[in-house]
Order: sequence, then C-alpha cells, then structure tokens
Amino acid sequence: MPRRLPARKQAAQRKRSAGRGAAPARVLALAMLAEVRNPRGRGMDTVLEEARRGGRASVQDLALAREIAYGVCRRRRWLEEVLARYVQRPLPTGAARVHDALLCGLFQAIYLDRIPMHSVVDETVRLTGAVRTEAGYRRLANAVMRRISETPREELLPGPEVPWPIRESIPDWLASEGGQVLPKSELPDFFAALNEQAPLTLRVTRPAAESTEVPVPERLRGEVVDMTQALPGVTAGRFLPECLQVRARGLSPEYLPLFQRGLVTAEDEGGQLVGWLAGARPGMRVLDLCASPGGKTAHLLDLMERRPGRFVACDVGEEKLGRLRDTLDRLALGGLAEVLDVRALPESHEPESFDLVVVDAPCSGLGTLRRHPEIRWRRGPRQIRELARTQATLLRQAGRWVRPGGTLLYSVCTFTMLETDRVLEQLLAEAGDGFEPATAPEGLPFDVETFTAGPGRWRTFTNKHGCDTFYVGKLRRR
Repeated sequence: MPRRLPARKQAAQRKRSAGRGAAPARVLALAMLAEVRNPRGRGMDTVLEEARRGGRASVQDLALAREIAYGVCRRRRWLEEVLARYVQRPLPTGAARVHDALLCGLFQAIYLDRIPMHSVVDETVRLTGAVRTEAGYRRLANAVMRRISETPREELLPGPEVPWPIRESIPDWLASEGGQVLPKSELPDFFAALNEQAPLTLRVTRPAAESTEVPVPERLRGEVVDMTQALPGVTAGRFLPECLQVRARGLSPEYLPLFQRGLVTAEDEGGQLVGWLAGARPGMRVLDLCASPGGKTAHLLDLMERRPGRFVACDVGEEKLGRLRDTLDRLALGGLAEVLDVRALPESHEPESFDLVVVDAPCSGLGTLRRHPEIRWRRGPRQIRELARTQATLLRQAGRWVRPGGTLLYSVCTFTMLETDRVLEQLLAEAGDGFEPATAPEGLPFDVETFTAGPGRWRTFTNKHGCDTFYVGKLRRR
C-alpha cells in the first residue's frame, strides 16, 4: 500500500498540478492581461511577439490568445458589470489574476459564440487552477462559470439602456477628453469605431509600386491564408492608392513573404496621410527627430523617390536605433539615411540647415485603440499632461533646425487637446513672428479639406475616415 503524503505535501502537490491542462492560448492571454495591470508592464503585442519568436505557442494559439486578451480590454467595463452579478464579494487585490481569468471566460461566453459553452467553462476552471493561489478559487470559478453558462447569451449583452461609456468600456476621463474635440452627439460612434478590430493595413513600397509583375493585391490574395484557412479580403484604402487593407484572423505582417522582401510594410492609412502632408520632395534636406521604428521615415524616402539631398533619422538609445536600422534595411533604404542618436545632433549638424523637420512625437497613442485597446487602462490625465510637456519641449527644440522658409511638421496618433492644438499654439506663442501655419502641399492624391481642422492643422477620426485617429500640425519658418 503506497505511503500517504503529509497534509502539507499533499497541498503543495495539488497546487502544482492545479493548472495542468490549461490551454496555451488561455495561459498566454492571462499573461498578456497581467502586463496591463503592471504600471511598468510591457505591451500585450510584445508578450505575443515573444511567444511567437520563442515557439511557445502555435499560430492558432497566438491568434486565440490575442482575440481573448484584446477582447477583454475592449469590453472590460461591461464585463466587470456582468461579473459582479455572479460574484457576491469582490476578490481581494492579491487575486487579480483570478479575476482576469474569470473575465477571459466571461468574454468567451458572451462574444465568442463559435466556442462551445461547456469548453468555455472547463477551460476557465483550468485557467484559474493555473494561477498559483488558494484552491478555493478553482471551486469559485466552476460555480460562477456554470451559472453564466445557464444564462441566455442575449441577457449577457449590453442593451440600449446601458450608458455608452460602459457599453464601449471607455473610462470616464477618456470620454471627457473626447468631448473636447468632438460634439457629444458624435462620441458614441467615435469610441465604438475605436473599439472595433482594425484590419492589417499595408503600404506598397516604391519598388513594388513600380514593378511590372503581378499586382500586389493579387499576390497577397495568393500567399495569405488566415487562421480559419480562408483567403483574406484584400481591399484598397479609402484615400491612397498605395494603401491596402487585409482582413484576416490573427494575421501578423511578419508572416507575409512580401513583407519580408520589403515590397509592403505595415502602416495605417492615417499614418500614410501624415507622410503626404509633409510635402517631402526629391533633393530636400530632411531631419526626422523621432524616427524609430522607421515607418514614416521609409514613407518619406519613398515620397522623395529615394533621392534625398540629405536625410538624417534620429532617436534616443541603441534599442530604438536598432529597430530603425532594421526597418530601413528590410526596405532597401539603409544607404539613404544617416541614422543618428539625437543627442549627437548638435555636434554633427548646423542649426537652421534642414528644409523639412519632422516630429512624430511620443504620445498617448489613444488614436490607435483599435490596435492597442489596453492603452485606455494604462493612461490617465496625469500621463497626458506629462506627455504634452515632453511634446512641447521636442517641438521647441526641433524649430532650431528649420531653415528660413522651411517646414516643421508635428504629428501624433492621438486626439487629446493637450497633445494636439495646445502644443502647436504654445510654440506659435513662444516663437512670436518666427513661425506661421503652413499650407498643404500641392498635388495630393486626396481631398485635403476632408481632414482640415484649422490653418496648418489636420485630423483623422476613425469613425469618419476608417483609419486610426491622427493629428498633424504644420508650420513654416518665416
């Protein structure tokens, strides 16, 4: 007869084995959500990319993990409301990962109807067991999920009577920020659009655009299969001929041979509009001060027909500069730009020596909520104020490098007043007669009035334009 283990060892063994059988996709989704709770945590896409490169999950697992974790972030306020119906007392702070595991299960139960409910219940119980905590939470998860499984799905969905910030899971502070730039009547549609899943948006690079081979859209349709083994939809952008949108589950650009060959690169159509508004032309001297990871740098070089007079691409630190070099090398642009740490710029170049200075500044990123839904939970009014101060400093410094008659372009992928109009107005006030609003360049392939938000200012809105929400300010040095 086998010897019985002491009670303490039995408990330890139960703890070790509790999470066995938890599906890799759910474990990965839980790890992604843990980073959102950590004030210094990494982005969810970083966790996903590390798992992909490390071979720790299949392509299908990566796609499901992304769908669950991103979905929880997109619907968190409503999920919290529903979960409160089934959990009588809030879980303690130390059980935050258990709480996230329940939200993962609830999201699948409400929004992923292709997964059988019994599988959702079983997987959530296993996932809760994977959290190193008291075994009692496993029993709680089982009870909660079984009660949820017995509730008709339509009773778990938000009805029209639910206030839109809860329905769209928008924090109140963020709704207030939106109200400063849009009429209140437009806010529900605006944030609903930001809550949708964005397509993979690509820009056809100059070599591919000039190629006489099979058109890029046809080549994409032939080489890309999404996670359901179905050919994806490949459509043109709304405003730019070199923009393509690919709709497919779990698709990452790194999987595309055309991406690896440098014939397409990932860039939202709103970001591509920024490049066009800069007005870069062959022979110009251009300084890109916040260039990493290189998307806009590459676009500017393509718009200059890869014939710059001088192009200096800057950022801070070797990690960012390494990503910038990788992008330029992949797109066969490495020899066209001088990559430089911005701290070395004063020693290597004279002030007032560039025709165009671009500041694609670090910002809150709230205009990219479709792609990074966790941002709403990692930002707040204090961070917005800090970023606005940084942006104002960057723009003030950038003005030193613009020659008389030259152009200073400021762009951010957000919409808050502090990070957009206020930054530009502050520079104009400080510069006196030094700068004035600039006009849009001639020959644009789109109607610029569609985006005009004032003299020398343009905005895109996701609900109106179908792209990420961007802001562009353009000034001319007198």
